[in-house]
Amino acid sequence: SAAVSLMGRRALVSFDPSLVSPAKLAEAVQSLGFDATVIDDGESPLSAGPLSSSALSREALSWRRQFLGSLVFSVPVFVIAMALPVDTFGGGEALPGLPWRTLL
Repeated sequence: SAAVSLMGRRALVSFDPSLVSPAKLAEAVQSLGFDATVIDDGESPLSAGPLSSSALSREALSWRRQFLGSLVFSVPVFVIAMALPVDTFGGGEALPGLPWRTLL
């Protein structure tokens, strides 16, 4: 039997060692396109495989980079769509005959 958490990137597998080895189970999971590492009984799950602290920190940095990138594009859209229509510039003109609302 197996309990899998895709969000947690973990699986707990119960098996009969007389029928299959842990290495064969990991190989079967890898053949399906997932990462799999056999963890010994005394070993911490966080110290092995794709769940190591360096892998988690790389993933966190990737998420941070994506967030900051989306922020760079979102803030100007917000300003143009929400703040400028509230007559921020007092109805003035950017150039003679060209109001700010028309320009932006």
